[in-house]
Parts: sequence; C-alpha cells; structure tokens
Amino acid sequence: MTFNIRTSNSLTSNMMIFKPFTWLANWYRSHIRHQVFSIISLLMLVVAIGIGVIGWAATEIAADSFINQRVSVMQSQWIHKTEQTNNHAPATAQHIQIYAFEDANKPQFLNAINRIGIEEFELSNAHVATFESPLHSLSQDRPWIHLVYLPDIDPEMVNYGDGVLAYVGYMMLLVMLLGLVTAHIISKRFSAPILDLVEQVKAPQNTSKSIASTNHRRDEIGDLHRAYQESFARIQAFLQREQQFTRFASHELRTPVHIIQGATDLLIMTEAQASHEPASRLLSDKPLAQEATSHKRLQVIQRIQKANREMNELINTFLLIGREEHQQQSLKSILEIIQATIEQHQHLLNDQSITFTPKDESDFLVEEHFAGVVISNLIRNAFSYSHTSVTMSQRGRRLIIENDILEAQAKALAMVSR
Repeated sequence: MTFNIRTSNSLTSNMMIFKPFTWLANWYRSHIRHQVFSIISLLMLVVAIGIGVIGWAATEIAADSFINQRVSVMQSQWIHKTEQTNNHAPATAQHIQIYAFEDANKPQFLNAINRIGIEEFELSNAHVATFESPLHSLSQDRPWIHLVYLPDIDPEMVNYGDGVLAYVGYMMLLVMLLGLVTAHIISKRFSAPILDLVEQVKAPQNTSKSIASTNHRRDEIGDLHRAYQESFARIQAFLQREQQFTRFASHELRTPVHIIQGATDLLIMTEAQASHEPASRLLSDKPLAQEATSHKRLQVIQRIQKANREMNELINTFLLIGREEHQQQSLKSILEIIQATIEQHQHLLNDQSITFTPKDESDFLVEEHFAGVVISNLIRNAFSYSHTSVTMSQRGRRLIIENDILEAQAKALAMVSR
C-alpha cells in the first residue's frame, strides 16, 4: 500500500513538473512569431552568457596583471632595503611574508616552486615572487627568496571580486533586455506579412493597405503573396463559373421537371374523368379503376411522378452541394428515411423479398436531402440488381445493404461449367 501511494505521488509530481514544459511547447508551436522570438531570445541569451564569461575572464586577467606588478614593486623595494642594511629585511606588513628557500617552516604550497618568477596559487589566494637573494653566497645551492603576497588581507587593495561580478551581471542583464526587445521587434516585423496573408485568406474581400503593400516586396514573402493572389484569382474565376452554371442549371433542369409534373397531373385528371372517379381517390395507393388497363396506366403515371419527384430532390441536392455556403437543412431520423425510401422503390422488387433487420435500436438525425439521395441511390441499385432478396441491417451509424446477385452469378457460372 505504501509503495502505491509513493508511486502515485511521484506521478503527480512528474505531471506538475512537465505541465509548464507542455504549455511552453504549445506556446512555441502556436505562432511563428513565438518561434522567431524564442530563437532570437535564445541566441541573445548565449551572447549574454558569452559576454559575461569574456568580461569576467578579462577582469581576472587584468586583476592578476595588476597584482603581479604590485608584487614586482614589493620585490624591488625589499631588495633595495636589504642592500642598504646588508641584512634580510623583515616583512613590514601582515599581507607580506618572506621565506628563504631552505626554510623548513615555509607553507606547504611553496615546495612546488622550482623556478624563479611570479606564480599564483588559487587555493591559498597568494601571489609568490621567487628571486635570488642579494646577500647570497657561492656555497648556497639555491639562494632563493619567496615573497608571498596575500591580496585578500591587504587594506590598500579594493575587494574587486564582488564589484566585478555585479558589473558583469548588470552588463549581462542589459544585453539580455536589449536582446528581448530586439527579438520582439524582429519577430513582429518578420511575422507581420505572414499574418497579413493569413487575414487575407480568411477574409479575401477585406483588403487593406498593409496587405496591398506586401505585393511590392522583393523577398520570399512578396513571392508568396503574388503566388497566392494568382491562385486566388483562378479560384474566384472558377467559383464565378460554377455559380453561373448553378443558376443556369437550376433554371434549365427545373423547367422540364415542372412540365413533367404538370403533364402527369393532367393525365391523372383525364383518367379520373374517364372513369367518373374523383382525382383524390386516383392518387391513393388503392386501385383507381376496376379495369385492368386503366389501373396499369395509373400505375405508370404514378411511377413517372415518383421518378420526377426524385429528380427534383436530386436537383435541389446538387444545387446545395454547388453552393459555397450551404443552407441549413432540416434534420430527419435515419430510420424514417430508410423506411420511406424502401416504400418509394418497392415497385423494383416485383416478386422478390426484402428484409430489414436493424441490429440495434440506435437512431440519429441526418440532413434530409443529402442522406435521402445517398440512401436512395444505394437502395435503388440493390433492388434493381438483386436476384431474389435484399437484406438490410443497421449497426450503429453504419447501414449495410446486401443482395444475392453474387450468389446468383456464382450458381450460374457453376451450371455453365458443368
């Protein structure tokens, strides 16, 4: 139990840690201006760090050079005083220490010195000048003197370390602020023409001076703008031709449909007058007359009217599809559309059987015109090319229509092969 609690706590803490990184990644990818700003800011951060490192190194080198010169002056003063007194002069200050090379009590770090000159020891923060004693004798192997200078306890030396760090930090901060301002200006200027193109793509009819000025640029942004203008002009010309065709087709296709509708209505009225029956009874599903010939003629007229209505609905659907902005269509149950389509194409079955078996009770609303055309086309083809039966099933949002045409073809091929 304890292990599970620790695991969940660690997962929670990891999620809290990665959440800011996810937000930063989304912020970076959301806008090209953010990407340009981030890249320039990162470069300026590297430059600021580089300037800080170089400034600190230069200050340290200058400080070491100044201290070494001060040690050289102290060495010259000590030698001059020793020659005057003809005796090794003692150290006159706490920050100066004098040791002979053979002195057994000298600090441990002085044992590493094996040449004459000035050396710096970082751990002890000491500068050591090694030179020959002016009072040496020929019997001495190494008549060297160590002048140890401790700048940290020298009251005349300014504590330059903290001051230099502060100035270097201020310089880095100033460079970073200037870099952020520069990144903001450059990213804004770089992304402005691209944003203008995006606005023009979203609302091509709203052209502004800033968008128009992009066309005069000689860089890649100007090339992109001109290429878009050419493509947009071709698309506009295509849309105008499509709209003209839509208006022409709407007029030319609806005219014969209305003529056919009027002609079939007139035929039904003629049949009603001939059989002395009212037209309302002739439009019903029951036989309109007792005579077989009159009944067959009325069936043919009704089929023509149904086909004409289907043609009218198909024209309306094509006109809706051809428009750039689709009008809101009425929603209807998918099961109602299926049942109505089956009844509408019942005459195609003749003596065949049909079974509709919904696998579940799911029902949903669809756009009436579009769904009606698609389902009508599928059912009409299934009824027209079936052999004996058609099976329909609905599984969620999937409608499956099957007929036995493949089985019939397989049986026919088997009989031929025999």
